[in-house]
This record gives sequence, structure tokens and C-alpha cells, in this order.
Amino acid sequence: MSSCNTAHGALPGAGGTGNPRPAGGHATRESLGARVLVCALAGTVVLVLPPDVGPARAKTTKVAAPCKGSSNPTFFSSNHRLDETSKGRLLAIYDPHGNGQRLAWKNRRGRWRSRTRGKVRNGFFHSARSADRPGSIVVGRDARGREHAWVVWAADDFTGDRLPLLMRRLTSLNAPRGPRVGPLVKLAPTGSGHARPDLALKSGRIAVVWVDRTANGSFDLTVGWITTLGKPRPDLVSQRVLLTTRGSAPAATVVATPNGVRVVATNGRRSMWLFSHDEEDPLTRWRVGRRAAVPRGGKPTATVFQRKRIVAAASGRRGGRMRVVAFRDRRRPKVLLRLRGHTQPSLTRVGRKVVLVMVRQRDGRVVSRTHRGRRGWTKRDRVEVRRTRNRRLAWPSTMRRGSPLRFIVQGAHCRIRSTSNGVLAVSRR
Repeated sequence: MSSCNTAHGALPGAGGTGNPRPAGGHATRESLGARVLVCALAGTVVLVLPPDVGPARAKTTKVAAPCKGSSNPTFFSSNHRLDETSKGRLLAIYDPHGNGQRLAWKNRRGRWRSRTRGKVRNGFFHSARSADRPGSIVVGRDARGREHAWVVWAADDFTGDRLPLLMRRLTSLNAPRGPRVGPLVKLAPTGSGHARPDLALKSGRIAVVWVDRTANGSFDLTVGWITTLGKPRPDLVSQRVLLTTRGSAPAATVVATPNGVRVVATNGRRSMWLFSHDEEDPLTRWRVGRRAAVPRGGKPTATVFQRKRIVAAASGRRGGRMRVVAFRDRRRPKVLLRLRGHTQPSLTRVGRKVVLVMVRQRDGRVVSRTHRGRRGWTKRDRVEVRRTRNRRLAWPSTMRRGSPLRFIVQGAHCRIRSTSNGVLAVSRR
């Protein structure tokens, strides 16, 4: 005869926030989104793991071949590497093997292409020094209603060469022979180095956030504005330091909301802040919100929910700990979800729902959870991309909003070069 007792403590690699609840003589626990039954049968502990939700009906396409991308072609969580034009063309950027950024585009029907016109003919935005570089892209309109895209990139950290903050503007986004690439613009001079940029467009202005290393070795999280969207060589104006740290460099992501622009930042340790700029305020006026506790060393990802609330997430550098919080005006941030065994989160809004895409550590799959308003988060992982023998899935980068769910992610590993990986694009209704 079998006997089942309540399970105490976290199981290895387990996640979730639910407490053990005895039911019918059995003890259950939310673990990695599934219900785990712990029983003692003839002195043996048996774990029963129901399957994940899915697999999802996702369409996966190849953005870049296995040897075309860098060791981290789609990093970080704080970046936005995928956007869509008004006519449905997808624009993606990834970090290629070597240096710079690579642009790829895809029509609603067709394959991914890298052909461009103008200053660059092959989609490759060359930079002077070899290094992995995070970057972001945003699509929007200038004051005359013309649709463009802007790409920014810089260094990933400050351990190598000093790098400037760079930008290119793309025009004629839906042209059959590819977008037209504008000149290379140095938004901020090299100085002591710049890293971890992101950008967002709101009401005809672009907010750019990045980390600047100062002459005395500290790190300034800096925000500036591009206000002349019709120019191929715009200036970065009204710069403001939001946060200064020592020892560990901060990281930040930018979110456009109906009321203005929000910057979510981590300090490299265990803190996350929300900085707010309202549309009617002077460009240099930013309000700082209350602190939220997050795992150490995380890069933030964020999206807007219910028009005013900012939902943000960060995972720790080690141990697979993740926390999702909601920032509310002048109130203490609320913890929405705690997970273990997941890393590299990317948040997006799909319709009225918030979707959290991430990598599950125990099997390397890309999975997701969905926040459904009053019903809260789904309890089990939905598998978005399965790991195969040659895939090293990492750093999913979701589109800011839209339906269906779309993201790019590091894909197949190059067999002839250990520092190269491909890129996949995923679309799931």
C-alpha cells in the first residue's frame, strides 16, 4: 500500500510560487508550471510530471544560417530586435560574427532577405572593432508622416575596446529591393565607452537610453532624445543621467506608453527602478519611482499593461531565478510572478495579454507564460521552440506588441566555428 506525504522545500530546478496543499491524501506543488505529485511507493519517491501546454502551433523560419551570427546574436533581454512596418514587412537586426549589426527583412509571404540599398547594399552595418554588440530597432513616422526605422547599437560591456553609440536610419522600408540605409551616425563620441543601448518612439520623438562609462570609472545610465526624425543625421539632445553606479554597470529598457516614455533599469545588483517622462514635461524632467527587488545581475525587460501599468522582469546571472513585477504610480511595486529554472526573459503585449517568453534551463527549450488580467498567469509553460541536437536556443527578443506573438532567438550552432550561431524567427497565434 502506498503512502504520500507533503513535500517541503524546493525541488531541484523547481519554480513557481504556489504552496504545497494536501488534497485527497496527496501533496502537490507548482513546479516549472506543472503539478508535481510526490509519493513514497515502497520506499521510493516518484515524481509525476504532466506534459507542458502545447506544443504551440508556431511557425519557425530561418533569419540567419548557423555560421552567420555571433556567439550571442540576439542578446540582451533589454533590447528590441524585431519590428514591423505598416504594410506587414518584418525588420530584424542581429549581431553578426565579427562586428556591427546585420539587418534582415521578410514580407508576409516569402523568406528572410538581407539586400538593402543606399549606404549599405548587403544589410551589414560595419563597425570598426570586433566585438559582440547589443542593438535595438524601432519603426515609426516623422513629422511629415513618412515611415522610417532607426537602429542603435554599442558595446555589451566595458571589458574590451571603448566603443561609441552608433545609429543608422532606414527609409523606403517596403521597397521591393529592400530598405534604403542612411549614413552612419555617432550619437555619442567614444569617450570612455558606451554600452547596452535601447530606444522607443513616442509622439514624434525617440528616447535613447544607454550606459556611459565616466572618466573616474563609474557608470552613468543616460537618456537622450532624437527630435528631428526627418533628418538622416539627427542630433541627440536633452541628455540626462538617470542613475550612477560603481562596480557593476546598470542596464535599461525603454517603453512607450499612452502617457509618455518609461525607462526600467537595474543597477547590476539586486534593484530595479522605473523612471517616468510624461508627454507634456520638458525633455530633461524625469520622475523616479520606488525600488523593486530583483535577482542580482539581471537585464530588464518590460511592457505596458492596461495603458498605465508597467510590467517588468529580470532573471539572475546564476541559479535561474526570475521575478516579474508591476510598477504602479507612487505605490510599492507588486510582485506578479516568481520562477526558478528560467532565464533570459522577454516581455511583450499580444492583444490585451502580456506574454513572457524565456529559456527553460532544464531542457533548453523556449517557453512562455501568459498574464490574462484578473485570471493571473498561466500555471504551466507553453513550449514555443524545442531544442534539437544542433540548436543552442538563447536570448529570445520579442516584438514590442502586436498579434500574433513574434520573436527572434538564437538558433543552430555553427559546426566549424565555436563562436557563431544562427537566428530563428518564431510566429505563433
